[in-house]
Amino acid sequence: MKIKSFLVVLLASLSIATSAGAHVVSIEKQKSVVLTFNTYEPKYFAGFTFSHFKLSDKSLCSDGAARVFAIGGPGTFGNTLPGISVFEKALGTCASTPEFNTKISTQIVNGHTAQVWSNCAGVASGKCGATQVKANGGQVTWTIPGPKTKKATVVSVTSYNLSLATLLSVARSIR
Repeated sequence: MKIKSFLVVLLASLSIATSAGAHVVSIEKQKSVVLTFNTYEPKYFAGFTFSHFKLSDKSLCSDGAARVFAIGGPGTFGNTLPGISVFEKALGTCASTPEFNTKISTQIVNGHTAQVWSNCAGVASGKCGATQVKANGGQVTWTIPGPKTKKATVVSVTSYNLSLATLLSVARSIR
């Protein structure tokens, strides 16, 4: 579901994401953040509960850009638990190294061309596909054009220990 383009993310209801090396930003010190891109919620979240997006700590992006995310389940590369995440950001911001090393296909997601990636290290050339998405994780990434007043939104859906079909179902539920 498209969230109104005038979305102001009130940090009173959101928490700031942190990771190793990132500093914690006190919610009380932040009043609100105006996003320069639209956000799109998943209608299907692989059986996990989606309640709202969280705002990532701007120190996680080298350019200080804002991005939003939602995580369902504890699954990661290196465990056997299921997990799904959705990250959204403005096109051209928060550049990072891809966590998946092999593009395995191109799919159409709600009229947009999307790239499907997996971690295929150690898999023979030409043999990487849907099996590796479940075994090693997968990611679908596409761009949704923005209105004149907003930047385009880059959407990335990442799954661990879930099938390619489930990954694509979550991606296609985002409108």
